[in-house]
Amino acid sequence: MDRPSPLRAYPAATLHDLGQAVAMVLKYKDMLPTDLATKLDLFRGDIGQILRSSPRPAPTFIPRAAPQEGTRT
Repeated sequence: MDRPSPLRAYPAATLHDLGQAVAMVLKYKDMLPTDLATKLDLFRGDIGQILRSSPRPAPTFIPRAAPQEGTRT
């Protein structure tokens, strides 16, 4: 059996959709076995933690024009 990729390898949009799907299932927590509900709740927490800790984009370097000779800055 192939091992699934770590959660961090998935795009944020996919993780967001997955988190919403798990939340929808957990609305019916009273009909789920206790251990399954607990595992789904932990899984939703892991997804949320990854989404909150996703790296921010690196700042973009914007070059400035070099001053021309004879001009003051």
